[in-house]
Amino acid sequence: MAEGLARALRPDLEFSSAGIHPVLGSPPTQHAQAVVAETDHDIADLRATAVPTDAELALCMTQQHVDWMRVHRPQIPAELLRLDGGEVADPYGADIDTYRSIRDEIDAAIRERFSQSE
Repeated sequence: MAEGLARALRPDLEFSSAGIHPVLGSPPTQHAQAVVAETDHDIADLRATAVPTDAELALCMTQQHVDWMRVHRPQIPAELLRLDGGEVADPYGADIDTYRSIRDEIDAAIRERFSQSE
């Protein structure tokens, strides 16, 4: 969801999303696609990928992800997406209302982060 929301907000920048344990090539869950579609954006064509070895910055959802990046991809600066240091829960397997809540949290964090960089 984060990649699709970030691309919609800042089409002038390049974004990609990756997981530390992805099922490579799998699409976003149906709930993720549905709640992002509610914001008039389509993420159906996105596919799960592994964390690359070259990126300018990794914005992570949890401290565990930041720690993983620092061990496995130390060449990529990693920090939490939320500027307040809070974590974003993984909604995988949850109901659609949880996905909506997480979508809104991700969207707010992206907007806050990019308002800081402008």
